[in-house]
Amino acid sequence: MLKSQANKWCAANPLRQKFTADEKKTWTKAERGMYKSAYELGGEPRATAVMRNYFAQQQVDAGAPASADDGAPAAAESAAGGASSAAPAAPAVQTPAAGASSAGGASSAAPAAPAVQASAPSAGGAAASDAELVRIEPAPLSERKGGKLLVAGSAAWEDVGKRTLSLEDTLVLPSFHAMLPGLTIALVITGPSASHALALTATGDCYVWGRNSNGQLGLGHTEPTPKPTALALRARGAPANAPAESIVGGAVGKAHTLLITARGTLYSCGSAAAAQLGHSGAAKQGKFVPTPRAVAWPHAAAPPCRVAAGADFSIATDTAGRLYSWGHPQYGQLGNGTTGEFLERSRRVDYAYRTEPVLVQQCAPSSAFSSTLLPPIGPIACGDRHVLACSTSGQVFSWGFGGYGRLGLSDQADRLRPTAVPLPHGARIVDLVAGGTCSYAVTRSGGCFFWGRTKSTGEATMRPKTVSELHGWPLRSIACGHTSTFVASGRSLISWGPSPCYGELGYGAAGPGSSTTPKLVDDLEGALVEQVAAGYAFSAVLVSAQDEESAAVLAKRADYEQALTAMAHPSAAGGEGKAANGGGKGKAGKGKAGKAKAGKGKGADGDGESEDGSGDDDEESGGYASGDADDDDGDDVSDAKPTAGKKRGRPPAKKRK
Repeated sequence: MLKSQANKWCAANPLRQKFTADEKKTWTKAERGMYKSAYELGGEPRATAVMRNYFAQQQVDAGAPASADDGAPAAAESAAGGASSAAPAAPAVQTPAAGASSAGGASSAAPAAPAVQASAPSAGGAAASDAELVRIEPAPLSERKGGKLLVAGSAAWEDVGKRTLSLEDTLVLPSFHAMLPGLTIALVITGPSASHALALTATGDCYVWGRNSNGQLGLGHTEPTPKPTALALRARGAPANAPAESIVGGAVGKAHTLLITARGTLYSCGSAAAAQLGHSGAAKQGKFVPTPRAVAWPHAAAPPCRVAAGADFSIATDTAGRLYSWGHPQYGQLGNGTTGEFLERSRRVDYAYRTEPVLVQQCAPSSAFSSTLLPPIGPIACGDRHVLACSTSGQVFSWGFGGYGRLGLSDQADRLRPTAVPLPHGARIVDLVAGGTCSYAVTRSGGCFFWGRTKSTGEATMRPKTVSELHGWPLRSIACGHTSTFVASGRSLISWGPSPCYGELGYGAAGPGSSTTPKLVDDLEGALVEQVAAGYAFSAVLVSAQDEESAAVLAKRADYEQALTAMAHPSAAGGEGKAANGGGKGKAGKGKAGKAKAGKGKGADGDGESEDGSGDDDEESGGYASGDADDDDGDDVSDAKPTAGKKRGRPPAKKRK
């Protein structure tokens, strides 16, 4: 189905006309080499498209009118392998199940590839140019098209990911349901290790929902919050009737949340077990912080503008393009050249957490004569244990845990400093996406490169490669959950992910539970999806309501809150959460949840066992080491030591393929 639709979009494209033998005879040696390289990447259709674009660009440079269609990338990028809206190779696809609708609802013409948004002047510099493909600061919420919020997947927010929980015991929404139907959402935020999410409006209003066992929703308590709830953020000491701050950005980790206000203040809340909040006092006491607290920023003249969160660490950039990190350094994910390990006493290794934002100034040299000074950074993204960053000139860096090639550096070694990812020459990267064990780099023309692994079987992709299944599908938005991937293109939503899944792929109750190859989400076919986001076991999309076709799809969506009530799951009805000081009661449950859980968890000092599996799987990355401080489900984290380690005894060998 994906292949047939891509072919429809490109059927009338003059850039897909094959070259004759006489035409090829006139080529130079360099042009023949370009054709050969493109042929090896994507076959004859790809090579034809690359060369047609190349010759069209030559005509433009010479002053003659070009026949290229709108959104066609420059030849250099096409040759580099970035998927193009103009002439992509036809993908190999999964055959749809019987009764599945066709792709006829999609537009017959290829949608325009996403253009780089012009940048307003800022403290970080002027608008993006050819030398600066991406700007330092993200687009304001007012510039985002936004749409109506739909969610799918697990709604048992307090339980999903626990190793003792079976799929049958989990409340699942296998199709997309409408959330906050009366609002237009500008941006939805979650992450591959997170079981909670944020939704922001263009005016800066923020709604939160999901797991709240460490106060990561910022509501001042730790009670289950399965339904979206308004978060009124006020500066510390402000009166209760003071206007709430406008929230313009944020990020979520496994058990913590970061928020950026319109004034440029960074707030954080949730677990402080690994100092991921950037509050040195909270880290020393080992407490969680259920109410957002301002992070002391080192440069008042250049406030933070972008944030990203891993499982237990945080990354941010300021308006000058400087990069900062704090939290757990175990695999080098802080980019400061160390894992923070030290021997506390015989046979016990602990970690020196970074409790406040620390400037990352150096990168690994790419050659003997290259600079080690990290250039100004724009987009950033965090997986569970690794980080991606893109400079304003489009150069991609990665560092942290290297298992299964998620750093794109051709091996599985960890990197302790930002290291340049070897992308094909001419690739114009404008955005980055990090999953639990994989990475994507999005090109200016709407294509993407992939590296890492998304399923538990098969070989990992150790260096950047194009996604052949998505040739012909210019990307509008892409997101990665723990193991699942979502792509919005044209008027279609494409998703895939290996088992186990919890309905987040959106295939419906009658559809497959998982898919290892890209597959259309039939229920949303014809809708214009503006943004996709994915958490540990759920997904969220923003669907435009500005046209009749999208409105017709939205009208068929069931209401999320009504679905929770109808299923009468304990998380839907709410429960008795633990007290904000970390020592309260456990979660009460009914029905399948059985007896009330005692809530007796381990503290951040690593004692006891965890039920939560929302970090890296043990087989995959070594997971949390023995005695892992996973405080999502433990009620008492207040007795933790300031730099308590996450493993006892000798460090276990990291299991790598």
